Amino acid sequence: MSDAWNKTYHWRQKGCDRWAKEWFKSQLEGLKVEDSGDVITFTELSECDGDVTLGSRKGKLITIYDLKIVAKWEGTAKDGSTASGKVHVPEVSHEAIDGLSDYVFEITGSPESSPLVSTAKRVLPPRLTEIFNAFPKALVADQGKEFNASPSASGASTPATPAAAPTPGGVATKAADAAKGAAPKAEDLERKVAAAASASSSSSNTSKVTVEGQFMASADDLWELLTDEKKVPMWSRAPAQIKPEPGSQFTLFGGGVKGEIVEAQRSKKLVQKWALSGGNWPEGHYATLTSTFEQGADSTTLRLTLEGVPKGQEDEIQRNLDMYYIRQLKQFGLGTIL
Repeated sequence: MSDAWNKTYHWRQKGCDRWAKEWFKSQLEGLKVEDSGDVITFTELSECDGDVTLGSRKGKLITIYDLKIVAKWEGTAKDGSTASGKVHVPEVSHEAIDGLSDYVFEITGSPESSPLVSTAKRVLPPRLTEIFNAFPKALVADQGKEFNASPSASGASTPATPAAAPTPGGVATKAADAAKGAAPKAEDLERKVAAAASASSSSSNTSKVTVEGQFMASADDLWELLTDEKKVPMWSRAPAQIKPEPGSQFTLFGGGVKGEIVEAQRSKKLVQKWALSGGNWPEGHYATLTSTFEQGADSTTLRLTLEGVPKGQEDEIQRNLDMYYIRQLKQFGLGTIL
């Protein structure tokens, strides 16, 4: 990677799944929670499954994680009776830290009639919440040290250079299918995209708006921030469900935007049926949002073109596209040109 790219992007990331499991194991196994003479002890971390990533963007460390935690507990009441059970937390996520979701605790025990089960349901969630909330700080403190050094081949997420544009990988795109000899004909895909645009713009009561921004990031990194549902909340600050696969449904901004993926050419072009939920947006009406990625020597231009915008809403929609997409991506640390 050239010095120009290295100085410009400063984007690195590392997987921390194994470290996370060991950290939760050290925090939970043997932990005792006492309440009025009752003692509940975590005996085993049964499951710690999911993804944990630590990223560095222009000197700023960012935690991205989504885990399922299952732990076993045993309890002894002040009268000497005993009980045992488990705690299942389906989602320990960075979204909870950001206030976008809450932890859900599923606590079971045997015998069910034991007062210790009720005690466990009452006292364990607050203690576990403290541990979960401490996790991102511990992750940064322990695993973020290496980001102060120069990027190494094993630790850097290297952007592709302009001379070698990113190739589709892991995404069901036309190009990927063509390489396997199972691609639909180009005219079929073009007809599908045109049909989506036509359905959105069939009325003379719609128009088109466009916004664009220049970002200090590779097209590949920018693509992942827009299409990886675990990374979208990093800049949108809201839950997202999206997969860059034609035909798949998506929701962004906590359900404020919804639609369907029509075309996905990794790091080059994304076409979506796109609609707002509520407000003045007509019920059942979909516009077509086309996002193109133009990578230069030291930056990438993202252009958003929305066709099928109801007449009279052009200015508002254009402002919102700029505010919620372009500016929030820039505020995330991808550029200073507003």
